[in-house]
Order: sequence, then structure tokens, then C-alpha cells
Amino acid sequence: MSLANKSEKRSLYADKRDGEQGEGQVKEGMESWDQSKLEEVINKKHGEKNKRQTSSQICRHFLAAVEKNVYGWFWECSNGEKCLYRHALPPGFVLKRDVVKADKKDELTLEELIDIERKKLAPTLPGLHWKLSLPGKKRNLKRRKTNLLKITKKEEKRFQTRETARV
Repeated sequence: MSLANKSEKRSLYADKRDGEQGEGQVKEGMESWDQSKLEEVINKKHGEKNKRQTSSQICRHFLAAVEKNVYGWFWECSNGEKCLYRHALPPGFVLKRDVVKADKKDELTLEELIDIERKKLAPTLPGLHWKLSLPGKKRNLKRRKTNLLKITKKEEKRFQTRETARV
């Protein structure tokens, strides 16, 4: 496995056992082959030992691995290399985990749910949205500033009285 293949993700839509050329693979031409290479390719393509019966159905182990996010470069089918089923998703196939995510979009957000439950408990309580709490925050900030000014004025007077008493 070359470094280029390791950096890419493994395709969910191509079965590596089919010998199909994927997106990242470069097809080698026959121009540079010698006689031994040509015979090797012919035996590989038409040899009796490499013929396997396949089904158009998707392997359940492959599907489970994709659903659980386990499928990757080092994943191997539980049935081994002799698995009769396809290890590739058909075009347009929608996974169960993706369908669940689409359904969750219609649900209420946490903030909306909390607001609804609070209104059930006490309808006069304000909402929890940050824009609704701004006037109260401004009021509290103003009160703190005035208290801080009062305290600093008292401290200044106390300091001045100490200085005049010492002199």
C-alpha cells in the first residue's frame, strides 16, 4: 500500500475485490508490460482459482461496519475473502445513522424546551434568551458602579481624615 493510498479514505462505493479503478487509483497501460507480466495478468483475470461467485446484495457485516464507523483500511469481513456479497454501497444509498440525524433537525432545541417547561411551572417568569436578560444585566451593572463609587468616596474621605490627623 503506497503512502498516497494511506492518506485517502477508503471508498464506500467501490469493492476492492472487484478490481475496479477507484477515484484515487491510476490505471497502468499495457505498453510497458513484458511477456511475463502479460501472462500473469491474463492468468489473474481468467484463471480458474480467481473466479468467485458474487451476489448483488450488500454484505450485512460490511453494512454493520459502515453504520458503526468501523469500516476503514484495516477492516476485514467476518466471512473473509470468500464472502459472496458486495462490500460497496450502491449510489444514493442512505445509511440509518444519516436518517436519524435528519429527523433530529425537526426537534426542539434545548433552550426552547427549557423555556416551554419553565412557562408550564410559572407563566410569569421571563424567558432564558440572552436578549431578554439584557435590561436586568444593565440594571445590575449600573447598581454595582454606583456602589463602587460610594465605597471609593468613603475610602477617600477616610484616607484624607487620617492624613489630616497625622499632620
